[in-house]
Amino acid sequence: MVIGGGLTGIETSAEIAYHYPFLDVELVAPEVAAWLPDASRTRIARKLVDAGIVLRTGRRATAVHPDGVATDAGWLPSACTVWAGALAVPDLARRSGLPVAPDGRLRTDETLVCLGHPRIVGAGDAVAPPRHVAGHLRMSCQAAMPLGAHAADTVLALIRGERPVALSIGMVGQGVSLGRRDGFAQATHRDDTPRRFTLSGRAAALVKERVCRFTLSSMRFPRAYRWRSGATPTLPAPTPTTVR
Repeated sequence: MVIGGGLTGIETSAEIAYHYPFLDVELVAPEVAAWLPDASRTRIARKLVDAGIVLRTGRRATAVHPDGVATDAGWLPSACTVWAGALAVPDLARRSGLPVAPDGRLRTDETLVCLGHPRIVGAGDAVAPPRHVAGHLRMSCQAAMPLGAHAADTVLALIRGERPVALSIGMVGQGVSLGRRDGFAQATHRDDTPRRFTLSGRAAALVKERVCRFTLSSMRFPRAYRWRSGATPTLPAPTPTTVR
C-alpha cells in the first residue's frame, strides 16, 4: 500500500505495479494529482487503474501500523506500507530566531538573502521568497535546482561587493512516470498554470527519463546549467553589502 496522491505516491505505486505485477498495490489519498486539471487527473487515474492499482481515494491516512493503515474512513490492512505523504519544513530557521513564514520556511528578499540578516542566504523548498517572484514555485527539482544555483550567484555577488540580482524562475511542465513504458506530461506556463498541451504513453515516459538524466548531468557540469526565466521584478537601489 502506498500513502499519498502526489507525484511521489503516484510514481511509487506505478513502479511497484510494473516491476511486481503479482502484488496487490493500493494507493490511498484524498485525491490523486489534485493540482492538475480535471482531464489530466482523470487520465492519470485511469492509467493507474489499468496498471492494476486499486485507488482508495477520498481517504486520509491517520496512522500507520505494522499490519495496516488507519484512515478517516476506516481500517485498511497492509502487509507493506510506503509513506509518500506531504513534506514538513525543518524547524532550524525558527529555532535560530530567523524570520519565518507561518509554515516555518525562511523568509528572504527577492535575491534569496534572509530578511534582516544580510550574511544569510537561503535556497530550496524551505525558503519563502516574496510571492511576486516565487509564489508559483512548488516543491520540485524543477524549482530547487535553479534556487540553489541562484543562491550561489547571490553569495558570489555579496563576496564581490556587488548587488545581487532578483530571482527569476519560469516553470516548464510536470512529468509523471507511470512505470517504465508509460507516463504523463502536462505543459505549463512560466507561472506553472497548465497549458492545453499534454503528452501521454511511451513518449511521456521518454520525456520523464530525459528530465531525470538532465538532472544528473547538470550536477556533473554545473557551469552549463541554465533554467527558464520568469518575470523579474525591479529591485530598489540598496547599498551594496560586502561580506568579509
